Amino acid sequence: MTTPPSDPSPGGQPEDPSKTWLSASSSSQSQSQSDQNAAQGQQPKKRSTLSDLEIKPKDFLTVHQAPCARQGFMTGIAGGVGMLGIRFIAGSPAMKAANWGVGTFVGASVLGWEYCRFQRRKEFEKMKRVVEVYDHRQAEVALEKKMKMEEEQARKRLEEKEAAKRRGTSWKFW
Repeated sequence: MTTPPSDPSPGGQPEDPSKTWLSASSSSQSQSQSDQNAAQGQQPKKRSTLSDLEIKPKDFLTVHQAPCARQGFMTGIAGGVGMLGIRFIAGSPAMKAANWGVGTFVGASVLGWEYCRFQRRKEFEKMKRVVEVYDHRQAEVALEKKMKMEEEQARKRLEEKEAAKRRGTSWKFW
């Protein structure tokens, strides 16, 4: 789904049309945004439909930049070639074997891409959890350090008081 270059993204910057797969939003988000715009007196944004989708030749030049595209295509190519070979060796006509190969390529590509995205989501969740644990541990270490410094300062004050007490009474002989 591409947007015109003049349409600013939520960050205020024009959206790069070559990276549309990175910033796709759900229809419920766009509906809530249009409701908010209507409440603020602004014109609601036009909802994108399938007929508004424009695929340009340069979109095919940037498909490799999509996350997991390489793994999906490699899985699809391997599956498609494998199925083509099996069907051809099994005695199917060449066109029928090619159709099976293309169909397997498409199916395996989609499955490979989806599996890669699933793994990425799991990895991002793990990274988020590690960051939370690390931040929590850093807060604990900072608190322990602060308490240690306070104890050290209290100990120094107590020693100073005792030293002042000894100095104050040292002039008396008995």
